[in-house]
Amino acid sequence: MKRAFNTQMVPLLSVFAAFSFIIMMFNLPLPGGTTGHAVGVGIATIVLGPWASILGISIALIIQAVFFGDGGITAIGANCFNMAIIGSLAAYPVYRILSGRASITSPRRIIAAGVAGYVAINLAALAAAMGRPTGDPEVAAAAAAADGSVSRALAFLDEDALDLRQRALAALERLPALDGNALHAIGDALAGTDPQPLAAFLDTVNAWLARRLDRNDAEIGRLARLAEAFERINQAASDAAEYNLERKPLVFGVFGLLAEATRG
Repeated sequence: MKRAFNTQMVPLLSVFAAFSFIIMMFNLPLPGGTTGHAVGVGIATIVLGPWASILGISIALIIQAVFFGDGGITAIGANCFNMAIIGSLAAYPVYRILSGRASITSPRRIIAAGVAGYVAINLAALAAAMGRPTGDPEVAAAAAAADGSVSRALAFLDEDALDLRQRALAALERLPALDGNALHAIGDALAGTDPQPLAAFLDTVNAWLARRLDRNDAEIGRLARLAEAFERINQAASDAAEYNLERKPLVFGVFGLLAEATRG
């Protein structure tokens, strides 16, 4: 068993982990303002078996989270359970039952593989959807703040991120007037190296700017100033994240640019 695993299974495991990683990077838009992606758990389970498939899909999910920030590090366990474990254990019996003793070239095996993949991905999605009840006050508040974006809603499930958004919105609505104490409080909330607060702050500012840029009644000069501020703010935020710069000066710089852009 050990020899077979080393000489046959490891190369296949690597191939299917890479395959799963690649196809999960392609997100397709779905109704309701969200996106979906393939996982490859069905075909991986059919070729590797359920246990090796669990390992291969989990490797792909871990690489995505750690090196690309896709899915989130704190959600690795939930993602592996939903997609790798539930998906593999669901696909395997469905395929074995439907394919039966059909020959390897039989159309029956193709149909069985398709059904197994369909069942696996839907059970994984169901498991993810059952995580928290929709009536949860935190879920309702995050959904209201997300403007139809699932990724934004997930970020705002963090109570600190939601509070940061509310502080930033309050300061944005006061523009072009600036409240130094409020800006200091936002800067303190962004202190440290955690990327999530900075991402939540930048997302809130960008959403506010997008709404202003979409207004038909705004004069051309103000729109041009807002567009320029948008570019400069995102470049400054990118530099702060890349070079681990102090975030409080970033906050004051962002609101300084916005105050200048909204005057007149």
